[in-house]
Amino acid sequence: MNNSLFLIFVSLTFACSMFGDETGPAAAAPKDGTEDGPFLDFGTDLVNPCILDKDAGAPADGNAEERWFFDKQTKQCEKFDFYQGGNENNFISKEDCEQVCNS
Repeated sequence: MNNSLFLIFVSLTFACSMFGDETGPAAAAPKDGTEDGPFLDFGTDLVNPCILDKDAGAPADGNAEERWFFDKQTKQCEKFDFYQGGNENNFISKEDCEQVCNS
């Protein structure tokens, strides 16, 4: 999923949940198919990326990218070196981080 779609997804997901829980099941149609309507089925629980610790991942090829993460303690978006893997608390720009985590 590209970063823009991810930001839209995260913004809409958390606007709907109002951050009631740190995790929660994605809206999905019942397994028996009794409910009609537009449902999303992602098959996993959603996690607010802003509550995750910074995770730079593993330097598989040694090349790091400059990314931004939300620091839960300072409540600020901060720059770090990101490799492969890691978690969802990494953003391409400071503006993206602030849009998702400071709103």
